[in-house]
Amino acid sequence: MRREQFTDIVLEDALPALEEVITDTLEEFPMEHEEVFNVRNMDRGITQHTGVTGIPAVGTVSEGEEYPQDRMYQGYDKTYRAVKYGVIVPITQELLDDNEHEEAFDRAEQMARAMREAERISAAGIFNNGFTDTGPDGVSLFNTAHPLAYPGAGTSSNRLAVDADLSLTSLEDMVTLMRKTQDQAGKKVLVRPRSLIVPPELEFLAHELLESESKPQASTAGSLTEVNATNSMRTRYGLKPTVFDYLTDDDAWFLAAAKGSHKMFWYWRKSPSTSSDMEFKSDVALLKVTARWANGYSDFRGLAGTTGA
Repeated sequence: MRREQFTDIVLEDALPALEEVITDTLEEFPMEHEEVFNVRNMDRGITQHTGVTGIPAVGTVSEGEEYPQDRMYQGYDKTYRAVKYGVIVPITQELLDDNEHEEAFDRAEQMARAMREAERISAAGIFNNGFTDTGPDGVSLFNTAHPLAYPGAGTSSNRLAVDADLSLTSLEDMVTLMRKTQDQAGKKVLVRPRSLIVPPELEFLAHELLESESKPQASTAGSLTEVNATNSMRTRYGLKPTVFDYLTDDDAWFLAAAKGSHKMFWYWRKSPSTSSDMEFKSDVALLKVTARWANGYSDFRGLAGTTGA
């Protein structure tokens, strides 16, 4: 960056009564994905997961009969590869010297915000692409027919059979669907959802559905009334509404189990950091921000979603 690119701030054409320089520094919401993803560090460029099935429910054994034998099977594999993110912002020594408004070129703050933006977009991408990109088991993350690795175990679903907009009925249907999730051998794992993940367009509806004292019931389009019944979503499940601002479908919504009860990961290979240097021949100060991470999921269990109607 050079002085002639900011003539309102420096040099002879600077605004004579300039009091404040407005920059993109505003209060932000927390990093929502950190509340949902299992966040870990990785000590190499890749990290790999693999699965092993259990065995189906045991059967009865008649008196005098031999016990049947069973075995476990290899499951599906997932590889996480760290991707590098970063940018350099140069600024001439003359611009640094002649600038009288320090807030105008707070490169560290702006670069940190840019990195956080990249993190949020990357996290939301797991959900945005969850209906199209294939995962470890060969189908999309949110799918009605995840193939189970144990031979003959069939399939399991984590997507509503008929996609539906967020409502009390559809939310109850998806909670029930998660309870019916099967492990790789076909046994029910009884997953308990903890987070309702929505785009900003559904934020207030999600809060009404989950935090109303009484059971919310749709009355007219876009509004809810309370009826004289217990809101079991609040009293039994304690679901927390979580807004992902970078979801691209304003009708899509998702459920996630507690950390440790799902297999969606955020791996830090290198946390965001800044470094600086000065080009000796040109007197240009360089400031760089960089980070490396990998994210994704190793198994669909503990997650459920729908694109909306």
